[in-house]
Amino acid sequence: QHQEINEKIAQTLIQYCQAGLAHLSQSLNQKDAKSHEKRINYLSCLYDKALLLWWHNDIMLLLKEYNITDVIDIFKFKGSELQLAKAALRECRELSETYDYPLMLLLIGSRQVELNIEKAYGESLINQTMKNLKETKSTIDFVHVTDWMKCMKKRNIHIVNNESTHVGRK
Repeated sequence: QHQEINEKIAQTLIQYCQAGLAHLSQSLNQKDAKSHEKRINYLSCLYDKALLLWWHNDIMLLLKEYNITDVIDIFKFKGSELQLAKAALRECRELSETYDYPLMLLLIGSRQVELNIEKAYGESLINQTMKNLKETKSTIDFVHVTDWMKCMKKRNIHIVNNESTHVGRK
């Protein structure tokens, strides 16, 4: 009976995951992302899409373990979710670099570490972004970011392994 409940939960989770991916796909189809607000929404959608793709892959593997094969994969991913998640994070990173969104870069690096998608690159992105913030932003900005990362770490959300509170230029 326990396995039957887990199977039902997994089937429900895959439906929610697919619904989330469908919603994000619609949001990502926006044509004009030139305004700051639309750009931030687009980046957020890419960021969330990576997580939902990872979950989709994970849940599909779980359903396979339960020998459930009658799951409707509306997107026909066929195991390509992790490559698509990597591509979403890459696009998000490129746009964040182009438009200078360092906090988004920290989140992207964290997501890469969290999901083990190019983990070493994610750690490098976090460290490079922190170095850039330290060198280019005010001391107070750098302190705020460092405090934010510590807060996230306390909430058990991996953002950075750098505990340094050394401040940048004034």
